[in-house]
Amino acid sequence: MKYGLTPERTLTYLGKYMNEWIDVYPKKIKPFDKWIDQYFEKKKNIANKNLLESRKRFCRYCRVEFDDTSIKTKDHVVPLSRGGLNTKENRVFACHDCNQWKADYSLEQWLKDVKRILKKNKIREPYNVSKLGYMIAAIQSQMQTIKKNEKKVSIYKV
Repeated sequence: MKYGLTPERTLTYLGKYMNEWIDVYPKKIKPFDKWIDQYFEKKKNIANKNLLESRKRFCRYCRVEFDDTSIKTKDHVVPLSRGGLNTKENRVFACHDCNQWKADYSLEQWLKDVKRILKKNKIREPYNVSKLGYMIAAIQSQMQTIKKNEKKVSIYKV
């Protein structure tokens, strides 16, 4: 931020004086509406790119950050053995432990297994209560996404 100008103040200034600039330089300057739409579209694309990058850095289920020591795997949300497709919509990044635990369970079966372990308080080694809580929320969120997308396209065969 140079000289105390915030993005909002800059846009307000441009909105006020853009018409004068267009009159002086009609061919060099785009209309303000198109310019502002492009500006916000670019910001949205950057935010989407950052979101995708963060999804590649964390396990989709337990939210462990991948580093040099952890193993990052791609998990099929609907397992191939249960009719899932090998598309990017059906794959998520998961840590090795979550991928092995899920194996070829459906999300419903895995959710029951996670809840059972949490209820009996027999928590496996790399997990703790908060991770299991996050896993339950992540699995339920993934199940809702599948239900929404099933009607639109058949990316998930169930």
